[in-house]
Amino acid sequence: MSVMCQLKNFEKLYHVYFDEVSISIKDIKIEVIRQMRVSEDREWEIIAMDLKTKKEYKDEDTVRRDTTILLQRRIIPESQLQERKRKLEWKRRETELQKQLQELKSAALDRKQIDLTKMEGTEEEKIKKMMEMSTVDYAPSKWLKVPFKKTGPVPTSYVCRRCHKPGHWVYQCTFTVNGKPASIKKARGIPKTMMAEVEGPEVPGAMLAATGNYTPNTSDNAWYCSSSDYQGSGYQNSYYGYPVYQPYLGGEPSYQEVDGYPGYNSYNDYSYQQQTQVIDDPLDEFERYLQKKDAEKRNQRHRTKSSRSFEGRRKSPSPSRKRRKYC
Repeated sequence: MSVMCQLKNFEKLYHVYFDEVSISIKDIKIEVIRQMRVSEDREWEIIAMDLKTKKEYKDEDTVRRDTTILLQRRIIPESQLQERKRKLEWKRRETELQKQLQELKSAALDRKQIDLTKMEGTEEEKIKKMMEMSTVDYAPSKWLKVPFKKTGPVPTSYVCRRCHKPGHWVYQCTFTVNGKPASIKKARGIPKTMMAEVEGPEVPGAMLAATGNYTPNTSDNAWYCSSSDYQGSGYQNSYYGYPVYQPYLGGEPSYQEVDGYPGYNSYNDYSYQQQTQVIDDPLDEFERYLQKKDAEKRNQRHRTKSSRSFEGRRKSPSPSRKRRKYC
């Protein structure tokens, strides 16, 4: 159940929902202003009129549900505007005073130590007072709004998340890499045997160790540095003999051909133990594989067909088993 309000010279309709049979014009104006999201310092007011007769409604009038009314903005006279501003100012001051009074009450309650054993009242009142005193530290009056940018002295426990150093806020961090603002990762969970000390954070893959020095991971270091045997080739033999891809670092790629396979180093002790099978023509091998699969499918289809035909045949009854007719 609602009342539709159409603002003059505007296409938008405002719906005011309610549960009763009718609603007052004053409540409709308050709800429409709330939906319009305008401030209280406006210099105009809303008047309500009948959609057909254009008759102006008063604030005390009521309209029934499923009714459409016309709204229009009207400039407030200067005399009424001054009175309106004065009321708004008093309302704001009253709100501030209520807030200050609540803070003073909570502060006085904190300073006041109440002995519940000497307190007069029933047992339920004592329990209620005890619960209020136990949660006074978490009262809304003690809530603090943390600003987006923290200001003031930096706590001793605060550590910048970019450079991992104390003494300044994160938005005041001057840590740069190659002249650009950057952040450094911390080396966590990496064994010391896989870490080596480097000069500074400019080294690719460098991380901040617990000692305060910069160190990269050994496996990552092998990824970033170039190969001495194949400068710019993009490949480097690992410990087990298989190639590890590296990013192209510039220059003309040079490949070394070993046994017809370019880009490999000479075989080490581990690779000598590997036995490789050389295929003369991979295409012929693939065709033989397909022919073998086709033959297996044909045999499977023949066996399935034979078994079904055998099951379909039924033995004819022997003459001795034929049913005799008795006259």
